[in-house]
Amino acid sequence: MSTWHYRESLMLVGDQLRRQGTGPNARGASIPADGVSADRLQADIDPITATAEWATEWSRANFPLVRLSDLHAARLMATPARPKLQSLVAPWHAFAIEVPEGMLLARDPRGAAASVTTAHVLVRDGNVQLFGSSGEGVVWATAFRRLASLGESIDDVSGGARTSTLESMDERMLALLDRLLVGTCLELNSPGHRSVIEAGVAERAKPKKPRDLRIWLYRVERPVLVDVREAVRHYVVRGGAPPNLRPVVPRCV
Repeated sequence: MSTWHYRESLMLVGDQLRRQGTGPNARGASIPADGVSADRLQADIDPITATAEWATEWSRANFPLVRLSDLHAARLMATPARPKLQSLVAPWHAFAIEVPEGMLLARDPRGAAASVTTAHVLVRDGNVQLFGSSGEGVVWATAFRRLASLGESIDDVSGGARTSTLESMDERMLALLDRLLVGTCLELNSPGHRSVIEAGVAERAKPKKPRDLRIWLYRVERPVLVDVREAVRHYVVRGGAPPNLRPVVPRCV
């Protein structure tokens, strides 16, 4: 199965669960009001439940998928997430971020290296669940956490990289997804992006029969002068000190 076919299948499943009202939320699944505070990333979440809940809410948000260039995505993964978290606003309550093929690797159930191609984001009441998936549908998930805890496994509160290293490739991959999420949200919080997204939400909220089931592809473009793709790949596979670039001020587009 290709990444695009996997996303299409999630789109169909999410729309079906939304219309039937049978997603995990509809069955009364509870989420702690204060999120989950953890010193390290948690990977013990049921991937089927996490995927079904995210797909249902993604359908309600009209299937937004953020696309960045390879250079831009790598730049965000190499930038500490911690300093700007107090002002962090998610552009949608459920969305996906495209991860460049081959940039982030993790272990699949057989122990083989698999390419993570999508970051899935679900935000509720100041808490966020973030998980990655491959084109084959393998899922690496974290628990619901407070937005303010994003990046705590890899960055200190001042925005520098921690000296201690994460032991597994999966943990390092999830930590860089934290950075990718924070950087993407900061980019999309500029007035120009907010107005475009708000207009898109209003347009897609208009009743249509039958409902138009298409991914809402949202491209974010920025010139990037520093190529850190290999540094990101090296960190995920081999560990050591994470790449640590100075944050870039988002453009007001």
